[in-house]
Amino acid sequence: MSAFIVDNKTVNKIVSWIEKNKNTPDHTYTIGEFYKVFDTDNPNTLGKELLKLNIKSVAERYNNGDVTVYNDLLNGYSYKYIYYEGIPEVVKALHCFHYQCDEGLTCSTDQFKAIADLINHLQYIFIADSPAYKLADWN
Repeated sequence: MSAFIVDNKTVNKIVSWIEKNKNTPDHTYTIGEFYKVFDTDNPNTLGKELLKLNIKSVAERYNNGDVTVYNDLLNGYSYKYIYYEGIPEVVKALHCFHYQCDEGLTCSTDQFKAIADLINHLQYIFIADSPAYKLADWN
């Protein structure tokens, strides 16, 4: 499997959804748990922590774990709100991010698991809100 460092737009799309929905009742628990795992609720810091996770994964794959070669990428990161069309677009960004972090020891971290939990949460919300789901039997 190959891995790459996602662009800032992908990270910012994830953080933008979190920022926009952090006080929404359907999402407060999941987002609160996400903040705990990443030890921050600051959007710029959260974005950097996500990027660090991705860098660590790629460095384990290609650079014997040496993350210093990516210092310029990390130091150049700054959170900027990104408009997104809806949950599917955010889920796709999360899928891409999660896949690119699935290398070495990174995939056994609480952060990696928190990303999977957020993906599952959003997929559930999207499906549960669909007309077909609402019409399906519950018995």
